[in-house]
Amino acid sequence: FRRKGAQFLPKTEEQVLSERTRRQRQRAREEFREHVVKVLEQLLKKNTDIPEESGVILDRIQNWLRFKTGDEIGLILEEIAGASKARDAAYDVLLRAGRVDPTLDRFLVTAGIEPHFSSPLIQAAAQLTPFTHIPARLDYQDAPAFTIDDEDTREVDDALTVRWEGDEIVVGIHIADVSAFVTKGDILDAEASRRSSTIYLPSITVPMFPERLSTDLASLRTAVPRPAFTVEVRFDKQANRAGYRIALSTIHVQKRLSYDEADQIIESDPALYTLHRIAKQLRDARSNRGAITFRRAELKIRVKGDEIQITKINPNSPSRFVVSEMMILANGLAADFASVNSIPVIYRTQEPREALAVEDTLSPALDAGDSTKTAPSIRRDPQRDLKSPALDAVDSTAGPFRGSDITLSGTYKAVEALAFERLRKTFKRSRLSLTPGLHSGLGLGAYTQASSPIRRYADLVTQRQFTAMLSGVPVPYGREELLQILAAAETAEQEIRAIEDRSTNYWLLEYLARYKRGESLAAVVLDPKGNIELQDYYLRGRVSGPVKLRPGEMVDVRIETIDPAKGEVRFRAV
Repeated sequence: FRRKGAQFLPKTEEQVLSERTRRQRQRAREEFREHVVKVLEQLLKKNTDIPEESGVILDRIQNWLRFKTGDEIGLILEEIAGASKARDAAYDVLLRAGRVDPTLDRFLVTAGIEPHFSSPLIQAAAQLTPFTHIPARLDYQDAPAFTIDDEDTREVDDALTVRWEGDEIVVGIHIADVSAFVTKGDILDAEASRRSSTIYLPSITVPMFPERLSTDLASLRTAVPRPAFTVEVRFDKQANRAGYRIALSTIHVQKRLSYDEADQIIESDPALYTLHRIAKQLRDARSNRGAITFRRAELKIRVKGDEIQITKINPNSPSRFVVSEMMILANGLAADFASVNSIPVIYRTQEPREALAVEDTLSPALDAGDSTKTAPSIRRDPQRDLKSPALDAVDSTAGPFRGSDITLSGTYKAVEALAFERLRKTFKRSRLSLTPGLHSGLGLGAYTQASSPIRRYADLVTQRQFTAMLSGVPVPYGREELLQILAAAETAEQEIRAIEDRSTNYWLLEYLARYKRGESLAAVVLDPKGNIELQDYYLRGRVSGPVKLRPGEMVDVRIETIDPAKGEVRFRAV
């Protein structure tokens, strides 16, 4: 029956059948949910066998994890395990069930990232034609180009040349021209857009492009001609910049150097020595415009089989400094070129950091001026081959403001570590924008990123805008399309950084759990709450117990509890 006012009228046979079907479906959903909850609770118990009837549920968990579907199974798992722990719980379940490759990085799996390329993508890369020089490009093949990278780097994005013309020094910063191989909208481009960037983890590198392209055809290998996007910068004898131009070119890398090899010859090699002198002047100029440069030792963690290898990257490596300054210079000039020529590109901006009143008491290394003063502005200058407004212009009303080059020494001074921690918190997050604007951390009026097109999709998009303009054809991306790419790039950048951070932290904790449990470890106290940083591993954690600790104090600690999979560690004072 159904009610109508004060009357109860009989339902039609069709209505009764429909209601009966609805109730049956509702009951079936409830029964299925009860069954799923029961099976999931069993699956989450680590010491129990995998239920025989769990096959379909495991299939759906696997699809939810890989494809990020809105499957009800995933929602139920989030209710049981907690939203923040559901994907880790799913991984543990699938690992026990033999549904995931145990050699794959767990954080790749939980993020739903497939490290391998499909057959159509491999075939598309295999069909690419090797590059040959064309007259429309500047011919740099006779210039002694060289690359500087880590020994194990295979995706080589950049090369350098130095030549002397009369009283001028001409520096060539050459970026791999991936746009010469991959066309907007083709199958390789679509996959690169989906992946967004190469992912670097201690146990695996997941490239943005198949190896045929990323480590061969586009990579700036030695002894073969390669297409490049070149930023050529002229300096006078005093290393003051005199002008620049941007062009498409062909280069022929003659020498590949590791950072260690370059460091050993930087005083004796004329090109490297000259670049180092120029780099110091560029750094000083940026510092005068408010740039803050952190040069702190970093850990490089590599997992090979069952072995975890940890090495420290020297923050004072002169060749790393040279490469860094040359890439900042190239990207800053590219931003200037885009701004002057009204080329729509993706800019990276950063608001001025917050003033830190106690800087001078923390460390003499901190000599930063008041960052609240007016920032540099961009002056439009049609004579782009003379001076760069993005790099040189400072609003005359702004007044001076200075930055610093901060090196945390290899001896790990506690006060400097504390200064680093406090200063780091004053920086605003960098943003992506279609409008040129201040990048305060770099001390530049405008900045874009086009120097890593093999490894970052946003860099390839930016490179395509330049190569189109330089080739005399319309740019492939309008503002609306760039906005979509910008939004996707920001999201992907955060997700990939989280994966890399979690994986690196996992393997560092795994290393400590295997090799350092029970050992005394030196640490610096970061705050009165007991948060510390390990001296040799730059790992932060907390000291348990009612121990009174002063910020900046050095203490010896031991591992109390550690769980690499959960990313958790606690220490106790020795």
